[in-house]
Amino acid sequence: MITIRTGSYSKDDVNFLAGVLYDGLSKGCYAIEMKGKGAVCDECKNRIACNEAQSALHHLYSVYYQKLAESDSEK
Repeated sequence: MITIRTGSYSKDDVNFLAGVLYDGLSKGCYAIEMKGKGAVCDECKNRIACNEAQSALHHLYSVYYQKLAESDSEK
């Protein structure tokens, strides 16, 4: 499990970390952009770690858009 504590992160911090994870996944896996990866991922030796990294990335996207909505509502 990858734990990301974002409580004190700024929107830019979250965006930076999401970019790092996305870039790493994109460079480490040619199938990351494919929809419905199926057998390609089922047979991958890095499947568990990749899924964890993707889950962390999706969490960061969620936090980023929440912070974005909060900053827009303050304006």
